[in-house]
Amino acid sequence: MTVHSLKMSGPPASGSTVGIAERFDDHLALLMPAWSSPSWRCFGMVATISESWFTNGMARPKRHPDSTLIDAAAAAIAERGATAWSLEDVARRTGMSAAALIKRFGSKRGLLLAVVRSWVESIPDHADDPASDPLAELEALVGELFAGLDNVVDPVGHLSLLLAEVTDPEIRPLVHEGWQRQERLIASLVTQARALGALGAAPEEAGSMIFALVQGNALRWSVQPEGSLPERQRRMLRTLIEGWNQNHGEA
Repeated sequence: MTVHSLKMSGPPASGSTVGIAERFDDHLALLMPAWSSPSWRCFGMVATISESWFTNGMARPKRHPDSTLIDAAAAAIAERGATAWSLEDVARRTGMSAAALIKRFGSKRGLLLAVVRSWVESIPDHADDPASDPLAELEALVGELFAGLDNVVDPVGHLSLLLAEVTDPEIRPLVHEGWQRQERLIASLVTQARALGALGAAPEEAGSMIFALVQGNALRWSVQPEGSLPERQRRMLRTLIEGWNQNHGEA
């Protein structure tokens, strides 16, 4: 495609660079030298744009922040699965092109890495403030951890994503860090509940046991999706806690 084959609706507004970014996102490399040429100057195409924008290395303004693109990619991955999602899926959700996404993140894998890093950063290491009802917060937490799977077209895609993550040498440590954060967060709520006497005979490893229960439920539900996964997680947690409290009463 040549520069002259691009349809142009007129020059951008005076002093504006956003219009350029929106109109020529995929072809900026072609347009920059063309707009600086004498043949285009004579039509007044560059008159309203400071040439220093091209020559002084000023960064082109982004149409969307990285966080918006990462959220769109996460939604596409959750909906389509680890192998079926594509940059085109993200492009349709954001109005950007696949080429622009590659320019931003380097590749599809680069975007996946950004999604995983964002997920890790979103998980607090522990409950920041003492909870008035730590068991209620714990129940809400275990229901939220895999809530997105309820809306997945093919839940088995969760397994393919997990396989892709744990076999990638760069992504696997990020997944491990994310799981550690989740386990520590659960453990901090368990510690608060134990201090209030709300967990009866819960063992010292209660936090790890609850985390393993949540992960196992998610894996089983991915193979055999029946009912609501968040509700199943909460129900299993209540059953486990009731057993601990019953043992405590019998002691």
